[in-house]
Formats: sequence, structure tokens, C-alpha cells
Amino acid sequence: MKGRNNASRIFDRAWAVIAILAAILLLFCKMSGRLAWSWPGVALGYVGIMCSLMLCCVLLATVVILGCKLHRWNRTRRVVNRIRKDFKILAHGEVLDKAASRYNLSRKPGETDKDLRERILKTIKEVRTT
Repeated sequence: MKGRNNASRIFDRAWAVIAILAAILLLFCKMSGRLAWSWPGVALGYVGIMCSLMLCCVLLATVVILGCKLHRWNRTRRVVNRIRKDFKILAHGEVLDKAASRYNLSRKPGETDKDLRERILKTIKEVRTT
């Protein structure tokens, strides 16, 4: 238990409280005559309640994890698009030469920054489509 965080301990305690309340509820209903099940049915009902709650927790965790991944993917996509837009405006000189070297391109004699930038962007588009 030494390496577990506080949220895990809180979840364990909450799960234990829910399990105890479900057991007490089933026992109370059986003892008061409101539940016409046999005792093995009550025990199976308790197991069913616990399995259903666990399934709900797993589904909720899956939705949260997928939502976080989708948010991260969307944020990354926005940043990449912003960098691509800024590259067209800001890249010049040595920065442009270094960017060209990433795509195995080099500046041709007398080539302007604008021409090299367009060649780099054309290469990037070709790489993305293949």
C-alpha cells in the first residue's frame, strides 16, 4: 500500500461502502419480505449488482481516457497547423536552410527564400499524400 496514491485509497473506500450498502439493502429487503428470492438468489443478486457497478466504472473510465486522448490529438493538430501557417510567414535564411535539410533539400544557387519555402511545402505535401 506504500506506493498507492490518495485517489486510489479513496476509490477503495468508496467501493467498500457501496458494497456494504448493497449487501445491507438486499438483506433488509429479504428479511422484511419485500424480496421473494431464495437466499442463493440474494447472493447472486449481490454479485450481479457488484459486477454491474464495476462495468459502469470501467465504461466511465474508458470514456474519460478516450476524451483525454481526443483532446490531446485535437490540440496537437491545432499546434501543427499553426506552425505550418507560421512557417509560411516566418521561415527565412538559415532557419529555412535547416528546414530544407530535414527533407533532403538544399538551396539552389540564386534561389530566394520564397522559392525554397514553396519547394519545402511542396515536398511536405508529397510526403503526406504517399
